[in-house]
Amino acid sequence: KIGNHFQLLNLVINSVKRTIHESRETEMLQETVEKAIELTRSFSDYNQDPACFSEVVLRDVLEAAAMTRSSLFETKGVIFETHIQPSVSGATMQGDPYLLDLAIGHLLQNALEATEPRGQVILEASVERSNDVASVARISIKDFGCGIEQNVLPNVILPFFSSKKNHDGLGLSMASRFIDIHGGILRITSVEGKGTDVDIVLPI
Repeated sequence: KIGNHFQLLNLVINSVKRTIHESRETEMLQETVEKAIELTRSFSDYNQDPACFSEVVLRDVLEAAAMTRSSLFETKGVIFETHIQPSVSGATMQGDPYLLDLAIGHLLQNALEATEPRGQVILEASVERSNDVASVARISIKDFGCGIEQNVLPNVILPFFSSKKNHDGLGLSMASRFIDIHGGILRITSVEGKGTDVDIVLPI
């Protein structure tokens, strides 16, 4: 509902800009409203519960998340590699594919933002089996970017915590929440100046 009010404000601003001479003030007002819309969308995503749990093919989720965001890496000039092991083929889990896509997408976005052009981000996935029965999937997103300061690292999954300018601080917390909803575990390790590893374990 809050987002709807901001959208209405945006329409009014556009109408005003057509009837009066455009000014820096109207531009600033529109930028502020657009940031508010983006924040309400993020908060709405963060608060989502699964629409329904169904059988999800893990490889499909990972490949879709990688494919839909690959253009962002190309635009920035960052090398993006995916290594999905053959063991992932046929592995399924109970979950919400939309929330899983959001989780992987936010982690890829964070890795991209931390990496300079000509840098590298790697998405890896494998499935561990016991007695020929799949037990857990291991997913890793690794970047070789700026890394995270050790005194900041414990707080990065807290909602609204961000060390980056103009960020709402919901991306990592959203990913952590959605992985938790699916019975998984998310761990982040980082070395400042060398990069960050995000490791996910999901039940299969």
